[in-house]
Amino acid sequence: MSPNPVLKSVKPVVEQSQHVSINHDKLKEAARRYATEDLIIPDWNAPVFPSVTNKDTIDFLFLGNSINFAYTDFVTGKKFITEYEGILWSGAFGMWASLMLEFPTACGGDALCNNKRSVAE
Repeated sequence: MSPNPVLKSVKPVVEQSQHVSINHDKLKEAARRYATEDLIIPDWNAPVFPSVTNKDTIDFLFLGNSINFAYTDFVTGKKFITEYEGILWSGAFGMWASLMLEFPTACGGDALCNNKRSVAE
């Protein structure tokens, strides 16, 4: 068992899941496909992520990962866009930017987080 408290707390959820299952064949298929690709690791130092580590940061990351699915319209290809710190962030990064706008304690209590403006196109 991992000493990571997050993994430890999630274990019962995974083991007792009733409405969600893992298709291990598809998981292996995806792993084989991704093993041949050069995957770019996102820059977790981007301004749309908290710059501090505290309880609010953990809550922020759990919330974002819970709702992070698709921020691009599958039909039109149009991406969700949010302005944060003068930059237009799109797709999932737009979602993270929106969360930073709404949860200023994730910024370490920075009062400037309250003054940012969000727009979606």
